[in-house]
Amino acid sequence: MFAGEGFLNHLIAGAIASATILALPMVMLILANRVFGILAPADFNQVSIVRRAGVISGTLMGAGVVLAPVLSGRGLGFALLADPTGSGLLQYCNLLGSRLQWLLPVNLVQAPSMAIWLVFAGVAIWLLSTAGAVAYWRGRERFGAVAIAVLMVPFMAFSLVYAVAMVIWFVHLLNIWSIALAGLIYQRYRNSESGH
Repeated sequence: MFAGEGFLNHLIAGAIASATILALPMVMLILANRVFGILAPADFNQVSIVRRAGVISGTLMGAGVVLAPVLSGRGLGFALLADPTGSGLLQYCNLLGSRLQWLLPVNLVQAPSMAIWLVFAGVAIWLLSTAGAVAYWRGRERFGAVAIAVLMVPFMAFSLVYAVAMVIWFVHLLNIWSIALAGLIYQRYRNSESGH
Protein backbone atom coordinates (compact mmCIF):
# COMPACT_ATOMS: atom_id res chain seq x y z
CA MET A 1 0.00 0.00 0.00
CA PHE A 2 2.78 2.43 0.89
CA ALA A 3 5.03 1.41 -1.98
CA GLY A 4 5.09 2.95 -5.41
CA GLU A 5 4.75 6.37 -6.91
CA GLY A 6 0.95 6.27 -6.77
CA PHE A 7 0.82 6.56 -3.00
CA LEU A 8 3.46 9.30 -2.90
CA ASN A 9 1.69 11.30 -5.62
CA HIS A 10 -1.60 10.87 -3.80
CA LEU A 11 -0.01 12.01 -0.54
CA ILE A 12 1.59 15.09 -2.11
CA ALA A 13 -1.60 16.02 -3.96
CA GLY A 14 -3.60 15.63 -0.74
CA ALA A 15 -1.15 17.80 1.19
CA ILE A 16 -1.27 20.55 -1.45
CA ALA A 17 -5.07 20.41 -1.61
CA SER A 18 -5.34 20.52 2.19
CA ALA A 19 -2.95 23.48 2.44
CA THR A 20 -4.87 25.35 -0.27
CA ILE A 21 -8.27 24.66 1.30
CA LEU A 22 -7.03 25.76 4.73
CA ALA A 23 -5.19 28.83 3.39
CA LEU A 24 -8.10 30.28 1.40
CA PRO A 25 -10.23 31.21 4.46
CA MET A 26 -7.19 32.83 6.08
CA VAL A 27 -6.60 34.97 3.00
CA MET A 28 -10.30 35.86 2.86
CA LEU A 29 -10.28 36.83 6.54
CA ILE A 30 -7.25 39.08 6.08
CA LEU A 31 -8.90 40.77 3.09
CA ALA A 32 -12.21 41.13 4.97
CA ASN A 33 -10.39 42.75 7.91
CA ARG A 34 -8.68 45.20 5.53
CA VAL A 35 -12.00 46.11 3.91
CA PHE A 36 -13.62 46.45 7.34
CA GLY A 37 -10.79 48.73 8.51
CA ILE A 38 -11.20 50.94 5.43
CA LEU A 39 -15.01 51.17 5.29
CA ALA A 40 -16.37 50.77 8.81
CA PRO A 41 -16.96 53.78 11.06
CA ALA A 42 -14.98 53.82 14.30
CA ASP A 43 -18.05 52.95 16.39
CA PHE A 44 -19.41 50.22 14.09
CA ASN A 45 -18.85 47.42 16.62
CA GLN A 46 -20.66 49.38 19.33
CA VAL A 47 -23.93 49.39 17.36
CA SER A 48 -24.96 45.85 18.16
CA ILE A 49 -28.20 45.81 16.13
CA VAL A 50 -26.26 46.21 12.89
CA ARG A 51 -23.35 43.93 13.79
CA ARG A 52 -25.37 41.16 15.43
CA ALA A 53 -28.12 41.26 12.83
CA GLY A 54 -25.48 40.84 10.11
CA VAL A 55 -23.92 37.85 11.86
CA ILE A 56 -27.32 36.22 12.55
CA SER A 57 -28.48 36.89 9.00
CA GLY A 58 -25.38 35.32 7.46
CA THR A 59 -25.60 32.35 9.80
CA LEU A 60 -29.27 31.73 8.93
CA MET A 61 -28.59 31.98 5.20
CA GLY A 62 -25.58 29.68 5.48
CA ALA A 63 -27.57 27.18 7.56
CA GLY A 64 -30.33 27.17 4.95
CA VAL A 65 -27.81 26.47 2.20
CA VAL A 66 -26.11 23.71 4.23
CA LEU A 67 -29.40 22.04 5.17
CA ALA A 68 -31.07 22.27 1.73
CA PRO A 69 -29.26 19.30 0.12
CA VAL A 70 -29.46 17.24 3.32
CA LEU A 71 -33.20 17.80 3.78
CA SER A 72 -33.87 17.17 0.09
CA GLY A 73 -32.32 13.69 0.41
CA ARG A 74 -29.06 14.35 -1.40
CA GLY A 75 -26.98 13.72 1.71
CA LEU A 76 -23.90 15.47 3.02
CA GLY A 77 -22.03 15.17 -0.26
CA PHE A 78 -19.82 12.14 0.34
CA ALA A 79 -21.03 10.71 -3.00
CA LEU A 80 -19.42 13.68 -4.77
CA LEU A 81 -16.10 12.84 -3.13
CA ALA A 82 -16.17 9.14 -4.00
CA ASP A 83 -14.61 9.49 -7.47
CA PRO A 84 -11.11 7.97 -7.09
CA THR A 85 -9.79 9.62 -10.27
CA GLY A 86 -10.51 13.22 -9.22
CA SER A 87 -7.93 15.31 -7.40
CA GLY A 88 -8.64 16.43 -3.87
CA LEU A 89 -8.90 20.12 -4.71
CA LEU A 90 -11.31 19.54 -7.60
CA GLN A 91 -13.41 17.24 -5.44
CA TYR A 92 -13.61 19.91 -2.76
CA CYS A 93 -14.55 22.61 -5.30
CA ASN A 94 -17.23 20.28 -6.65
CA LEU A 95 -18.59 19.73 -3.14
CA LEU A 96 -18.54 23.46 -2.32
CA GLY A 97 -20.20 24.34 -5.61
CA SER A 98 -22.92 21.75 -5.04
CA ARG A 99 -23.70 23.45 -1.71
CA LEU A 100 -23.59 27.02 -3.02
CA GLN A 101 -25.87 26.24 -5.96
CA TRP A 102 -28.76 26.22 -3.48
CA LEU A 103 -28.51 30.01 -3.30
CA LEU A 104 -29.65 30.25 -6.93
CA PRO A 105 -33.39 31.05 -7.04
CA VAL A 106 -34.11 28.18 -9.46
CA ASN A 107 -32.68 25.69 -6.93
CA LEU A 108 -33.89 27.48 -3.81
CA VAL A 109 -37.57 27.13 -4.80
CA GLN A 110 -37.02 23.34 -4.97
CA ALA A 111 -35.47 23.22 -1.50
CA PRO A 112 -37.41 21.88 1.49
CA SER A 113 -39.48 24.52 3.27
CA MET A 114 -37.26 24.66 6.37
CA ALA A 115 -34.22 25.61 4.27
CA ILE A 116 -36.25 28.21 2.34
CA TRP A 117 -37.50 29.78 5.57
CA LEU A 118 -34.00 29.93 6.99
CA VAL A 119 -32.76 31.75 3.87
CA PHE A 120 -35.76 34.10 3.87
CA ALA A 121 -35.28 34.84 7.58
CA GLY A 122 -31.64 35.59 6.83
CA VAL A 123 -32.63 37.99 4.04
CA ALA A 124 -35.20 39.73 6.29
CA ILE A 125 -32.64 40.23 9.06
CA TRP A 126 -30.14 41.38 6.40
CA LEU A 127 -32.58 44.15 5.47
CA LEU A 128 -32.95 45.03 9.17
CA SER A 129 -29.17 45.25 9.54
CA THR A 130 -28.88 47.51 6.48
CA ALA A 131 -31.79 49.70 7.60
CA GLY A 132 -30.16 50.04 11.02
CA ALA A 133 -26.93 51.22 9.39
CA VAL A 134 -28.84 53.76 7.27
CA ALA A 135 -30.73 55.07 10.32
CA TYR A 136 -27.79 55.31 12.73
CA TRP A 137 -24.95 56.89 10.72
CA ARG A 138 -24.82 60.11 8.72
CA GLY A 139 -22.57 61.49 6.00
CA ARG A 140 -19.56 59.54 4.77
CA GLU A 141 -19.76 57.13 7.70
CA ARG A 142 -23.19 55.99 6.48
CA PHE A 143 -21.73 54.77 3.18
CA GLY A 144 -19.09 52.69 4.93
CA ALA A 145 -21.53 51.30 7.52
CA VAL A 146 -24.08 50.31 4.88
CA ALA A 147 -21.36 48.72 2.73
CA ILE A 148 -20.14 46.65 5.70
CA ALA A 149 -23.72 45.71 6.67
CA VAL A 150 -24.35 44.52 3.10
CA LEU A 151 -21.03 42.69 2.68
CA MET A 152 -20.99 41.04 6.11
CA VAL A 153 -23.97 38.78 5.43
CA PRO A 154 -22.74 36.95 2.29
CA PHE A 155 -19.29 36.67 3.87
CA MET A 156 -20.76 35.00 6.98
CA ALA A 157 -23.00 32.72 4.87
CA PHE A 158 -20.12 31.71 2.60
CA SER A 159 -17.83 31.13 5.60
CA LEU A 160 -20.34 28.76 7.18
CA VAL A 161 -20.91 26.82 3.95
CA TYR A 162 -17.14 26.71 3.32
CA ALA A 163 -16.45 25.44 6.86
CA VAL A 164 -19.09 22.70 6.65
CA ALA A 165 -17.82 21.59 3.23
CA MET A 166 -14.27 21.59 4.61
CA VAL A 167 -15.28 19.38 7.55
CA ILE A 168 -17.07 16.96 5.20
CA TRP A 169 -14.04 16.89 2.90
CA PHE A 170 -11.58 16.27 5.75
CA VAL A 171 -13.76 13.52 7.22
CA HIS A 172 -13.77 11.88 3.78
CA LEU A 173 -10.02 12.40 3.39
CA LEU A 174 -9.08 11.12 6.84
CA ASN A 175 -11.68 8.33 6.77
CA ILE A 176 -11.36 6.29 9.96
CA TRP A 177 -8.73 8.65 11.36
CA SER A 178 -11.35 11.40 11.60
CA ILE A 179 -12.84 9.54 14.59
CA ALA A 180 -9.47 9.61 16.38
CA LEU A 181 -9.04 13.30 15.52
CA ALA A 182 -12.54 14.10 16.83
CA GLY A 183 -11.66 12.22 20.04
CA LEU A 184 -8.48 14.25 20.48
CA ILE A 185 -10.33 17.53 19.91
CA TYR A 186 -13.02 16.51 22.40
CA GLN A 187 -10.41 15.50 24.97
CA ARG A 188 -8.61 18.82 24.57
CA TYR A 189 -11.88 20.71 24.96
CA ARG A 190 -12.87 18.67 28.02
CA ASN A 191 -9.49 19.28 29.66
CA SER A 192 -9.64 23.03 28.98
CA GLU A 193 -13.15 23.21 30.47
CA SER A 194 -12.04 21.46 33.65
CA GLY A 195 -9.05 23.77 34.02
CA HIS A 196 -6.23 21.25 33.43
